[in-house]
Amino acid sequence: MTQPSAFFDRLYDTACNLTIEARNYIAYGAKYEREHLPPYIALEFSKESTRLTSRLIEIMAWVLTEKAIHAGEISREEAYAPALKIPEDGVNADPSGHQNDDLPVGLRDLLRRSYSLYAQILNLDKQSREIFHSNENISSVHTVAGRPSLICINTEQ
Repeated sequence: MTQPSAFFDRLYDTACNLTIEARNYIAYGAKYEREHLPPYIALEFSKESTRLTSRLIEIMAWVLTEKAIHAGEISREEAYAPALKIPEDGVNADPSGHQNDDLPVGLRDLLRRSYSLYAQILNLDKQSREIFHSNENISSVHTVAGRPSLICINTEQ
């Protein structure tokens, strides 16, 4: 079992907090806003809420997979199976939702922050997969307990 880095802990906390914040907003905070939107904007609100939820599911799935790797519950080989790759295109990779000024500010803010986090996760996933698949025995990759640990930072300065 390896210990995740401080960077990973912050990433995990950020993902969890954003997910909880989005749930609370959609379930409670947006109720009044939704009821007072014109029908075409209400439809857009529903679409963007679904995009937000889908994006956060992808983010949490990736973060929990990394947590499972660090806990020794799954191997990197299992985690980097093609079926678990973060999609680089599609609805979650579209950053445009937060730019719609007709949507409530709260939803636009959540869309912007979730896209920013999704882009970070996508980049980390892509980089770690490239390193892992290019050569599984790279000696320069930081290892913890004999296993590659691509999400580590040096906090000693």
